[in-house]
Amino acid sequence: MHVQSSQRSLIYVLLIGAVIGYLALVLPTISIHGISYDEHVDLTVAASYGSQPLGWLRGSDVDSANVRLPMYLSGIAFEALGSFSITWSRLLSCVLGVLTLIAVFLYCIRYLDQTKAVIACIILATSPYFLAFSKVAMTEGDIFITCLTAWLLLCVASLQRESNIRWITATGLVLGLAMSSKASAAALVPATILLLLLPGKQSPAAVKSAIALPWQRVALYLLMMLVVVAVVFAGLWYTYPSDSGSLSETYSRIPGRRIVRHYLLAFIPFLSVLVVAFFDRN
Repeated sequence: MHVQSSQRSLIYVLLIGAVIGYLALVLPTISIHGISYDEHVDLTVAASYGSQPLGWLRGSDVDSANVRLPMYLSGIAFEALGSFSITWSRLLSCVLGVLTLIAVFLYCIRYLDQTKAVIACIILATSPYFLAFSKVAMTEGDIFITCLTAWLLLCVASLQRESNIRWITATGLVLGLAMSSKASAAALVPATILLLLLPGKQSPAAVKSAIALPWQRVALYLLMMLVVVAVVFAGLWYTYPSDSGSLSETYSRIPGRRIVRHYLLAFIPFLSVLVVAFFDRN
């Protein structure tokens, strides 16, 4: 028992060492490079949230093709710190890099073994590609989608093993955040659904139950996806843009109460699903 406890402590010490090593390699390089064009655009978007009335609801029409979670979090950091700087955005990206290392470690230690967990973290923490792009501010570094995909993998694997409200909520939340950080993360939706339709490492009774009701599960997933499509088209209906390029301009003229109504339209169906899942946890 004492040996196992010592080994577990050593594993977590090595994880901390990998994180410290990553920070030691990446932090000195934050201020070396000048701001890129993409970082400048994203920084402008992040600064717009707190600089105009209803800015947190409307945002900016600059580069409207990009989703906004990285810029939104940077905007919150700017407001909290009272400082508008590319350095803070890059530091936020480094925090996401640390969270990525932790996600990889937790997945490996939970579903592989301790040795693989440590090796995977060390390889990732010292990868030149990871070091180069995890410090880039906001969307263009792609550290947000990398981090959230790693956490999504952990959540989906855990949900396959333990089908409960905790992992259901975590999986949905992380998948939503992933799509809010990079539009291409929408490809993770069908992949997640396929993984959840496959029986995981559960008891024989649970596997038999899952196989006996496949179409009900498929119908439920399709219904939830249709809700997402309905919310997107509701946004288009609210704005009536002549084309996708004028979407931001028309959206900026909408009264704040209608924007809030659109957000509620997106939120209430998913809140209803959580309420039902809470009372029917099996």
